[in-house]
Amino acid sequence: MNSEVCNMIPDQRQSAHYKPNIWKFDFLQSLNSKYEEEEYCKSRAEKLKEDVKQLFVEAFEVLSKLELIDSLMKLGLSNLFEEEIREALDTIASMKNIENLCAVEEDLLYATALYFRLLRQHGYEISPGTHEHVNNSRADYFSEDV
Repeated sequence: MNSEVCNMIPDQRQSAHYKPNIWKFDFLQSLNSKYEEEEYCKSRAEKLKEDVKQLFVEAFEVLSKLELIDSLMKLGLSNLFEEEIREALDTIASMKNIENLCAVEEDLLYATALYFRLLRQHGYEISPGTHEHVNNSRADYFSEDV
């Protein structure tokens, strides 16, 4: 009986009665877009570079500049902004009072670690002794948790 049922099933696949596509190949090739132009891509890239350079100017807080530099490095774009990064790090490294690294006390440890890592990565000689204020202020904070 099994062989009889198999023989009765038609071999043809049923169509779902789809309508033919109205987008013909020639029509699609005739469409123009300003986004495919090389000139548009270059001008857009230059505008975005200028926007990032403006972010360096607008960032007044040390922590925001450090985070911007860190983000650019993570995205692999730091080679495009080497001059701006170097200027920002020169300014930050020359600061005498690094206790004002960030406005929020909870972010002080994060800001100090980011400060230390970025300056060391870019070849600045930063001694760990310059961050004793973090150790003293955070010791009280951690002892309260216990």
